[in-house]
Amino acid sequence: MSDPAVARSAHDHAATLPALAAPDGVHALLTNPDPAGHAPLLDALPAYIRRQRWFGAKDCSIVSVGLADAVRLVETPWLVYLVTLDVTLQPTDGPRRTDAYLLPLTVRTEAEGQALFSIRPQAALAWLDVPDGRHLLYDAAGGPDFWVALFDWWTSGLARDSERGTYAGHADAEVCAHTPTVAKPLTGEQSNSAAILDGAYFLKLYRRLERGPNPEVELLQHLTEAGFAHVPALHGTLTFAEGDQHVSVGVIQQALRVETDGWSYATDLVAAFLDRIADRALPDEPLPHDAWDREPETLPDWLETEAADLVQLSRMLGVRTAEMHLALATGTADALRPEPGIPEAVQGLGDRVTAEMQVTRTMLAEQAPSIADTLPFDLPSGEDWAQVQARLNRLTDVETTREKIRIHGDYHLGQTLIADGDVYLLDFEGEPARSLEERRARDYALRDVAGMLRSLEYAAYATLGPRMSDDHLRAWTDRLVRWCEALFRDAYLGVAGDAHFTQPPSARQPMLWAYLLDKTLYEVRYELGSRPDWAWIPLRGLRRLLQPAPVLMPIATAPATDADG
Repeated sequence: MSDPAVARSAHDHAATLPALAAPDGVHALLTNPDPAGHAPLLDALPAYIRRQRWFGAKDCSIVSVGLADAVRLVETPWLVYLVTLDVTLQPTDGPRRTDAYLLPLTVRTEAEGQALFSIRPQAALAWLDVPDGRHLLYDAAGGPDFWVALFDWWTSGLARDSERGTYAGHADAEVCAHTPTVAKPLTGEQSNSAAILDGAYFLKLYRRLERGPNPEVELLQHLTEAGFAHVPALHGTLTFAEGDQHVSVGVIQQALRVETDGWSYATDLVAAFLDRIADRALPDEPLPHDAWDREPETLPDWLETEAADLVQLSRMLGVRTAEMHLALATGTADALRPEPGIPEAVQGLGDRVTAEMQVTRTMLAEQAPSIADTLPFDLPSGEDWAQVQARLNRLTDVETTREKIRIHGDYHLGQTLIADGDVYLLDFEGEPARSLEERRARDYALRDVAGMLRSLEYAAYATLGPRMSDDHLRAWTDRLVRWCEALFRDAYLGVAGDAHFTQPPSARQPMLWAYLLDKTLYEVRYELGSRPDWAWIPLRGLRRLLQPAPVLMPIATAPATDADG
């Protein structure tokens, strides 16, 4: 039985959509070379784009939207277009820029469109009054039929020419021999859109389009050819060519029998652990060392009996991370080949973190009056920051000529999947806020290591959040975090050994500290700007990085618990 409230909400939303006249039909509306010909559509797009989860510039104002290109992908039994939008943005503190976004569009009759509102209201763009009646224009990616049609065309070997260039799908023989039947769109995607086809293949469309080599395509291709088994194998690509410029539009990968994502799995395990030890006395034992130049730690009995799954996960993550880096270090193509590290690169790391620190200090100072009273610990003082700067300055004394390699670049639990009892790694696009050049640059492997260590801590404290006023559970969580980090470290070094990307023992700790600080400073700014109730987690991590000894401190404010890692 349908929910009357949902039906009313869908009806109300349908009534607020703009109605656009399209006397010459959908094709003319989308492909008219005269901008005035699709002006009504362009007027409706800014508000629509801002509501979409895949729009990645919500901190910018939308100045204008231009319809850059459109190609008719499918004609029957319905029209499907791939549309490229030029979105001109005004950041709060920078020059204007124009980003390109992909928008798959399709139409349905008015009756069919009304039915869609209760399922995918956010996908609806506008009503179109065309010669044969009113139709709904909406984002096709939420519907299973779109993905079946896309796969069918993608593997056909037939290119599609638009006014500006050519769309072409490429796939291996296995995929091309597959007849598509059923697709399941994935609703959790944010920056991209994806679906599982027949339980066998994972299709992803990139929403933000960038000219030049796509880092994910490069790395997936290499890892697949290198035989790295813990990444979903790459089976095909979708590209747009405009002259000698190429844009990656999508990929086809192996679909895994996914049990859950790494973030959800870790937080579930932490929650179960806290329930088990709620009445258990805290052990009188030292915490494991932070240093990465020590022998592996001997595990306490409670860790193996009460947190066995977390022990296994931490070790598995360390092993898979090291295996990924070993595979990436075998690249021989110009864009993948490791490059020698130089002392100036370490100084560059220090300079970058110094700049990040200054931005973060300014933001903290601005928001201190509103957050200081909610924290049970002091915000960093001027003396704290001076000590951090002195430690960053000492990076010039770190001697390393070890290799830089291509790395994941946005590595955390949310970029992992648990499938068939193992850990798989995904989403090699790099940090969305960085430029394409930055995301394709080599870096020290310790940057990925720092990302996963921060994510493990985040998972633990985000889970503790609702119960963090419990001193007993908080103390247990402190210990659990430190042990998970030590297990990850020992497993990583046990596999990576003395590989050229691991850095000499004397350099590991100061460089890892700098990468951890870099990541934590970013987290502080993100949470202050987006989720102030979560800011205590990276601020707590920052306090730990500011002091040589572990900080076991009380916490008093509770965040929500729906983090994505």
